Amino acid sequence: MSEDILQSARSIVSEYTGGSYVFDESCTDQIGNMLSGFGEGRKISFVMGGEEQPWANKLHDKIKLSVVTNGLAMHGGVIRGAGPNAPVEDVLRIVAMLEEWEPDVVVAVGGGSAIDAAKTAALYWKLKAKFPKIETYEAPGAISEMFAKAGKTIPPVVAFMTSIASSHINCFANIFFTPEKRMLNLNDPALRPAKALFDPRWTMSLPSERVKEAAIEAFSHCMETYLTYSGEYGEYIEYVCLVAMELVMQFAEASLDENDVKARGAVAMASDIGGIALMTARPNCGHLNANLCSISGHSTLCAVLNPYYAVLYSSTTGDKLAKIAAVLSRCGYDAPGSVDDPRALSESVAEALMQFYRKLNIPTRLSEIPGFDESKLAELIESATRELARSGFRQLPVELNLINAAKYLRLLYQSAFTGDYSLIMNP
Repeated sequence: MSEDILQSARSIVSEYTGGSYVFDESCTDQIGNMLSGFGEGRKISFVMGGEEQPWANKLHDKIKLSVVTNGLAMHGGVIRGAGPNAPVEDVLRIVAMLEEWEPDVVVAVGGGSAIDAAKTAALYWKLKAKFPKIETYEAPGAISEMFAKAGKTIPPVVAFMTSIASSHINCFANIFFTPEKRMLNLNDPALRPAKALFDPRWTMSLPSERVKEAAIEAFSHCMETYLTYSGEYGEYIEYVCLVAMELVMQFAEASLDENDVKARGAVAMASDIGGIALMTARPNCGHLNANLCSISGHSTLCAVLNPYYAVLYSSTTGDKLAKIAAVLSRCGYDAPGSVDDPRALSESVAEALMQFYRKLNIPTRLSEIPGFDESKLAELIESATRELARSGFRQLPVELNLINAAKYLRLLYQSAFTGDYSLIMNP
């Protein structure tokens, strides 16, 4: 069963990326050959993260060797990558080096934040003369429009992922904008790297907690997108999301073993598919509170809330819940119920998800999160209502609006705090 789901996942990623993505344990040695495909005489600059990590020197040396043996050179040397959450100061520092060196190709090596910073810097470098305020790049599609207005060509970025995230194949970037103390959530096709590489061996030094966070983040992306999407790509979203969710449930526990490269590669593929789903649709549910990382880790908060959102949305998602229940059952978590009683089915699915969470030592209610008390509930309600209002309450399977959202969300979060599903009202 696990081999079948692995092959399905690999096919999804391969078909979506159309040959632009190398996912292989030997791909570190292929980066020079990939870069040679951009043509002779091209100036290639590298932005490399992870300098403080014990594995970084070995990886960087292997990349340099691959570059040299393919007759290429690192133009201008190596630019230091960005820190956690990709602070805008790091982006601007990278931009300054790109302005000085003027490369034809930018290669970003590192984790999600490092790649987000490098690909944002590569675009801002070209646009800053005409569009200097980086905070204005946040509107979906704004960056491509800026390139068209400026008459500029989007510089090719090659992304080599060393962590478990989807930044190397997706069209998003999250940059911490220090002046306003918030994340800039950039969303534009121009942010999708031209080429991408991932060698799962470089994830073996990641702490098990980081891998677990990546696994439940991928699961959340897919569950939320699947439950709330109703557009023309519904069949595709259903297929890829259910595959990725099953992949996480099959391999998440094993991936906590730092010697299991197969399991870590599987979680990475689930993360890739989560990124693909997000490029087609968008998350809701737990991600409505994604900016409240001071309360809890982003991935943990999403994971805790999503079973309760499944109950809130149950009046219109019975068929989808039944398919999630089937996935849970194949993975050893029974979720009995019928689409004829979607509310009962949703609670059954939620309970099965809680079993999965407990196996990974993930909280199942808000009150289990250290430091979380009832005073935080108002922040969650305000955050979710604000995010829903920003989107015009689109892509929701139930009827919520500015008048009723606070009422339903208040009961939802009280339920998530106590673990009592009966508190949740269905719109």
